[in-house]
Amino acid sequence: MRRFHASNIVVTGVYRVDSREGCELKRSYFEYTIVMVEGLAVFVQLNEKITPPKVHRVVAVNEAVYNFDETALIYMESLKDHIIWHYGDESVESIDTLKRLEQKLSEDFIRVHRSYIVNKRKVSSIQRCSVTMANGDNIPIPYKKYVEVREKLQFLA
Repeated sequence: MRRFHASNIVVTGVYRVDSREGCELKRSYFEYTIVMVEGLAVFVQLNEKITPPKVHRVVAVNEAVYNFDETALIYMESLKDHIIWHYGDESVESIDTLKRLEQKLSEDFIRVHRSYIVNKRKVSSIQRCSVTMANGDNIPIPYKKYVEVREKLQFLA
């Protein structure tokens, strides 16, 4: 829950609807937002999702355990066999490889560099040799990979 104004409270999340089609059970997931306006709850459905957002369990180098909702992740950075998970204003370092991580992430994430995987939904802009993320960080894009990355981020081009 994030408080924007003393009288407005915004709640976001995902809900599931189960329905039967013949003998098959169909599950649909929807993102939603609830805003309190003058004491009344205003419901806004954002979009239908096929699967719920993934939550990743990360064991940090300091042996703390973190659970990250994919939607909060901005990008992941590789430093040899360590991964730095960047989310919000914080970062967590874990032991893993980008190759293994890339297989676990949803289609919202793309590898723009051998050392970086970015969340497409957190990209603010794309330039010839870099991507600017929502938190202001610039991620390099190799010159030869720029066209491929731009096509994957075509909503920004």
